[in-house]
Amino acid sequence: MSVSIEIPLNLSAQELDEVKHELAVVLYQRQTVGLGEAATIAGLTRIEFQRLLASRHITLHYEENDFDADVAAMQTLQTDSAASSIHDDRVQELTDYLARMEQAALIHPNRATRAWQAWEELLVATSHGLPVPDAAPGPDGELLFAWDRGEHHLELEVFPTTPVEFFYLNRVTDAVWGYDHIIGAVLPQVMLDKLSLFVSHE
Repeated sequence: MSVSIEIPLNLSAQELDEVKHELAVVLYQRQTVGLGEAATIAGLTRIEFQRLLASRHITLHYEENDFDADVAAMQTLQTDSAASSIHDDRVQELTDYLARMEQAALIHPNRATRAWQAWEELLVATSHGLPVPDAAPGPDGELLFAWDRGEHHLELEVFPTTPVEFFYLNRVTDAVWGYDHIIGAVLPQVMLDKLSLFVSHE
Protein backbone atom coordinates (compact mmCIF):
# COMPACT_ATOMS: atom_id res chain seq x y z
CA MET A 1 0.00 0.00 0.00
CA SER A 2 1.31 3.44 -0.94
CA VAL A 3 0.17 6.67 0.71
CA SER A 4 0.91 10.22 -0.43
CA ILE A 5 0.82 13.08 2.04
CA GLU A 6 1.14 16.73 1.16
CA ILE A 7 3.33 18.68 3.59
CA PRO A 8 3.62 22.47 3.40
CA LEU A 9 6.96 23.53 1.90
CA ASN A 10 7.42 26.36 4.38
CA LEU A 11 8.17 23.98 7.26
CA SER A 12 11.59 24.18 8.84
CA ALA A 13 13.78 21.05 8.89
CA GLN A 14 12.97 20.58 12.58
CA GLU A 15 9.23 20.91 11.97
CA LEU A 16 9.44 18.43 9.10
CA ASP A 17 11.25 15.95 11.37
CA GLU A 18 8.51 16.39 13.98
CA VAL A 19 5.81 15.69 11.38
CA LYS A 20 7.63 12.50 10.31
CA HIS A 21 8.01 11.43 13.92
CA GLU A 22 4.30 11.99 14.65
CA LEU A 23 3.22 10.10 11.54
CA ALA A 24 5.50 7.17 12.35
CA VAL A 25 4.27 6.99 15.96
CA VAL A 26 0.60 7.03 14.94
CA LEU A 27 1.08 4.35 12.27
CA TYR A 28 3.07 2.22 14.71
CA GLN A 29 0.46 2.58 17.48
CA ARG A 30 -2.27 1.51 15.04
CA GLN A 31 -0.05 -1.44 14.07
CA THR A 32 -0.27 -0.34 10.44
CA VAL A 33 3.53 -0.63 10.19
CA GLY A 34 6.14 -2.56 12.12
CA LEU A 35 9.05 -1.22 14.12
CA GLY A 36 11.52 -1.10 11.23
CA GLU A 37 9.07 0.56 8.83
CA ALA A 38 8.05 3.13 11.44
CA ALA A 39 11.69 3.98 12.13
CA THR A 40 12.26 4.49 8.40
CA ILE A 41 9.22 6.78 8.13
CA ALA A 42 10.51 8.77 11.11
CA GLY A 43 13.96 9.04 9.56
CA LEU A 44 15.47 7.42 12.66
CA THR A 45 17.41 4.28 13.45
CA ARG A 46 15.45 1.49 15.14
CA ILE A 47 17.05 2.27 18.50
CA GLU A 48 16.31 6.01 18.15
CA PHE A 49 12.69 5.24 17.29
CA GLN A 50 12.43 2.87 20.26
CA ARG A 51 13.69 5.68 22.49
CA LEU A 52 11.09 8.03 20.99
CA LEU A 53 8.38 5.49 21.83
CA ALA A 54 9.75 4.99 25.34
CA SER A 55 9.78 8.76 25.96
CA ARG A 56 6.03 8.72 25.24
CA HIS A 57 5.43 5.57 27.30
CA ILE A 58 4.29 3.64 24.24
CA THR A 59 4.62 -0.13 24.55
CA LEU A 60 6.55 -1.94 21.84
CA HIS A 61 4.77 -4.60 19.81
CA TYR A 62 7.87 -6.42 18.64
CA GLU A 63 6.95 -9.12 16.11
CA GLU A 64 8.76 -12.16 14.76
CA ASN A 65 9.46 -10.39 11.46
CA ASP A 66 11.22 -7.67 13.48
CA PHE A 67 13.32 -10.42 15.08
CA ASP A 68 14.17 -11.85 11.66
CA ALA A 69 15.13 -8.38 10.39
CA ASP A 70 17.36 -7.82 13.39
CA VAL A 71 19.06 -11.20 12.93
CA ALA A 72 19.70 -10.43 9.26
CA ALA A 73 21.06 -6.99 10.15
CA MET A 74 23.37 -8.40 12.82
CA GLN A 75 24.70 -11.03 10.43
CA THR A 76 25.69 -8.35 7.92
CA LEU A 77 27.93 -6.64 10.47
CA GLN A 78 31.28 -8.02 9.38
CA THR A 79 34.87 -6.89 9.63
CA ASP A 80 38.08 -8.61 8.59
CA SER A 81 39.34 -9.37 12.10
CA ALA A 82 39.58 -12.86 13.57
CA ALA A 83 37.81 -11.57 16.69
CA SER A 84 34.88 -10.53 14.52
CA SER A 85 34.72 -14.02 13.02
CA ILE A 86 34.48 -15.53 16.49
CA HIS A 87 31.84 -12.95 17.39
CA ASP A 88 29.84 -13.76 14.24
CA ASP A 89 29.95 -17.46 15.14
CA ARG A 90 28.63 -16.66 18.62
CA VAL A 91 25.83 -14.52 17.13
CA GLN A 92 24.84 -17.44 14.91
CA GLU A 93 24.95 -19.79 17.90
CA LEU A 94 22.66 -17.47 19.86
CA THR A 95 20.26 -17.17 16.92
CA ASP A 96 20.13 -20.96 16.50
CA TYR A 97 19.71 -21.47 20.23
CA LEU A 98 16.74 -19.10 20.46
CA ALA A 99 15.12 -20.82 17.47
CA ARG A 100 15.59 -24.26 19.10
CA MET A 101 14.13 -23.02 22.41
CA GLU A 102 11.07 -21.72 20.57
CA GLN A 103 10.63 -24.97 18.60
CA ALA A 104 10.88 -26.99 21.82
CA ALA A 105 8.33 -24.65 23.44
CA LEU A 106 10.77 -23.95 26.27
CA ILE A 107 10.31 -20.23 25.71
CA HIS A 108 7.51 -18.28 24.09
CA PRO A 109 8.43 -16.65 20.73
CA ASN A 110 7.76 -13.28 22.34
CA ARG A 111 10.60 -13.92 24.81
CA ALA A 112 13.04 -14.67 22.00
CA THR A 113 12.20 -11.55 20.04
CA ARG A 114 12.27 -9.32 23.12
CA ALA A 115 15.52 -10.88 24.32
CA TRP A 116 17.14 -10.28 20.93
CA GLN A 117 15.85 -6.72 20.91
CA ALA A 118 17.24 -6.08 24.40
CA TRP A 119 20.65 -7.51 23.46
CA GLU A 120 20.72 -5.46 20.25
CA GLU A 121 20.03 -2.35 22.32
CA LEU A 122 22.88 -3.18 24.72
CA LEU A 123 25.17 -3.89 21.80
CA VAL A 124 24.51 -0.46 20.31
CA ALA A 125 24.92 1.20 23.73
CA THR A 126 28.39 -0.38 24.07
CA SER A 127 29.45 0.44 20.48
CA HIS A 128 29.25 -3.28 19.64
CA GLY A 129 31.74 -4.12 22.38
CA LEU A 130 29.46 -6.28 24.54
CA PRO A 131 30.12 -10.01 24.09
CA VAL A 132 27.37 -12.36 22.98
CA PRO A 133 25.70 -13.60 26.17
CA ASP A 134 25.16 -17.12 27.42
CA ALA A 135 21.43 -17.90 27.34
CA ALA A 136 19.10 -20.30 29.14
CA PRO A 137 15.35 -20.69 29.63
CA GLY A 138 13.95 -20.02 33.08
CA PRO A 139 11.43 -22.23 34.93
CA ASP A 140 8.44 -20.09 33.93
CA GLY A 141 9.22 -19.62 30.24
CA GLU A 142 11.33 -16.52 30.76
CA LEU A 143 14.74 -16.18 29.13
CA LEU A 144 18.01 -15.49 30.91
CA PHE A 145 21.08 -13.85 29.37
CA ALA A 146 24.32 -13.90 31.37
CA TRP A 147 27.76 -12.30 31.05
CA ASP A 148 30.82 -13.13 33.15
CA ARG A 149 34.19 -11.40 33.28
CA GLY A 150 36.54 -11.93 36.20
CA GLU A 151 34.67 -11.24 39.42
CA HIS A 152 31.81 -9.54 37.56
CA HIS A 153 28.54 -11.32 36.78
CA LEU A 154 25.54 -9.77 34.99
CA GLU A 155 22.17 -11.29 34.21
CA LEU A 156 19.30 -10.04 32.07
CA GLU A 157 15.95 -11.71 32.66
CA VAL A 158 13.37 -11.29 29.90
CA PHE A 159 9.69 -11.66 30.70
CA PRO A 160 6.73 -11.54 28.28
CA THR A 161 6.04 -7.90 29.14
CA THR A 162 8.22 -4.98 30.11
CA PRO A 163 10.30 -4.32 32.06
CA VAL A 164 13.27 -6.65 31.76
CA GLU A 165 15.39 -7.11 34.88
CA PHE A 166 19.15 -6.72 35.28
CA PHE A 167 21.05 -8.27 38.16
CA TYR A 168 24.74 -7.63 38.87
CA LEU A 169 26.99 -9.47 41.32
CA ASN A 170 30.61 -8.82 42.23
CA ARG A 171 31.90 -12.20 43.38
CA VAL A 172 34.80 -10.69 45.33
CA THR A 173 32.97 -8.00 47.31
CA ASP A 174 29.50 -9.64 47.23
CA ALA A 175 28.11 -6.30 46.06
CA VAL A 176 24.79 -6.69 44.25
CA TRP A 177 22.75 -4.32 42.13
CA GLY A 178 19.49 -4.57 40.21
CA TYR A 179 17.69 -2.51 37.64
CA ASP A 180 14.33 -2.78 35.86
CA HIS A 181 14.53 -1.54 32.28
CA ILE A 182 11.91 -0.78 29.64
CA ILE A 183 13.23 -1.88 26.26
CA GLY A 184 13.77 1.18 24.09
CA ALA A 185 14.22 3.58 27.00
CA VAL A 186 17.48 5.45 27.42
CA LEU A 187 19.91 3.48 29.56
CA PRO A 188 21.05 5.41 32.66
CA GLN A 189 24.75 6.04 33.18
CA VAL A 190 24.88 3.59 36.09
CA MET A 191 23.74 0.82 33.71
CA LEU A 192 26.27 1.86 31.08
CA ASP A 193 28.96 1.76 33.77
CA LYS A 194 27.99 -1.82 34.65
CA LEU A 195 28.00 -2.85 30.98
CA SER A 196 31.46 -1.36 30.51
CA LEU A 197 32.80 -3.98 32.95
CA PHE A 198 32.06 -6.65 30.35
CA VAL A 199 33.34 -4.86 27.26
CA SER A 200 36.68 -5.97 25.88
CA HIS A 201 39.03 -3.06 25.19
CA GLU A 202 41.60 -5.11 23.29
